[in-house]
Amino acid sequence: MDRIRMNRKIELGFYTPDDDAILLGSFRKKQVWYYTFEDMIYVEVVDPSIVRYALPRDRKKRVLEMQLSKSEDFTKAWHINMTRLDYRYTGQGIAAQAYRYLIKKLGIMLQAGNSQSRGGRKVWFDLAQIKDLTVLAQTKYGQAYDVDVNKNLREVRVKGRDLYDGERRMYVFASAA
Repeated sequence: MDRIRMNRKIELGFYTPDDDAILLGSFRKKQVWYYTFEDMIYVEVVDPSIVRYALPRDRKKRVLEMQLSKSEDFTKAWHINMTRLDYRYTGQGIAAQAYRYLIKKLGIMLQAGNSQSRGGRKVWFDLAQIKDLTVLAQTKYGQAYDVDVNKNLREVRVKGRDLYDGERRMYVFASAA
């Protein structure tokens, strides 16, 4: 996996669920909406306590948005194409909680994106420390390895070796334990 830098603060605006959106449930008073299209899952996490009233439906504050696609290399996994978190909600662990919520509620395995921002690396660091999840690293055709954490960099690693910017491509997965 590669490290990338994302410097911009992202303001995600408001969300109005359309007719195809399904309310999956909620965690920490945030609603989770999703819809599927072909081999994609689109996820919206909203804060229903912040509402902008507009016709025909009220719009709720968008906290996080995710795009998942069926993994090309690993048939049981959903690849995280993009996750964006509104800058007002950073540092609260919402992204890791949203990932865990999707894993548990949809019964899916998530595959980390090939490029990770500092925030993305922190999400996988957090996931690796959640007791009811299993986080593994694997080469495309190789054996799976349990990950451990580098607390200084707040990243996951395998057997004390860095997973990011390495010569050998590693894939990271999270699933229910």
